[in-house]
Amino acid sequence: FSVMILVHNKIIDTVFAQNQPKKQVLSFFILCNLLTGNSLHFWDRLYDRMTKYDWWHGREEVEEDVYLTHLLTKHSVRFIEENKDKPFCLFITHGAFHSPVQGPTDSITRGPKKAKGKEKSTRSDKEKYTDMLVELDRSVGAVVQALKDNGLDENTLVLFTSDNGPMKLSTAVVLRGKKGSIYEGGHRVPTVAWWPGKIKPSVCDTTAIGIDIMPTVFSLTKTSIPDGYIFDGVDLTSLLLENKLK
Repeated sequence: FSVMILVHNKIIDTVFAQNQPKKQVLSFFILCNLLTGNSLHFWDRLYDRMTKYDWWHGREEVEEDVYLTHLLTKHSVRFIEENKDKPFCLFITHGAFHSPVQGPTDSITRGPKKAKGKEKSTRSDKEKYTDMLVELDRSVGAVVQALKDNGLDENTLVLFTSDNGPMKLSTAVVLRGKKGSIYEGGHRVPTVAWWPGKIKPSVCDTTAIGIDIMPTVFSLTKTSIPDGYIFDGVDLTSLLLENKLK
């Protein structure tokens, strides 16, 4: 699925808070979440594969009934508006694209509102997949627009990437393999970095990895690192700002 990371100004130093209660640290990171990681349905996404309700605001289980992409967009925009006057890091994992393939008009397949008989969607997977793409595109647009509306766009780094290669309905084009494959098509994905006035429009073919994001963010925001902590990744600041890796 897609991953969107927004870093505004300077990350709070409690990112690696030492000797603090677990609840205090989690309250900074967790906005809304699927606890089991087993709930990737889009209309009935609040129920995991064991049909257990699974939608949380921090540590509180909350009932909401909206298409998952719409739900994450709503809370992401709200988070930006509520935190526009202070530093923040917003990590959005949309869920899309991921099986099951469901658009916002398709039937529910889990939980108490599960569709039966003629209520089940008869649309093809390609039609549903197209709708998922459209809704994801609108979501990213809404989040970026929220930054602009709140005057944060020129002081916020936005990264858009994916956790793995394409699912069966999509393609890795010239790369061999898809999601779950050990070939490049399974794990080599494009990434977009957007920061008006800081990152110049360009194309970069340097290979990086997800664990490079954390040291890069700490470097860009001049956030202190606890003594003795060593990042596994490398700092990509020069690659983002100068299109070359030092």
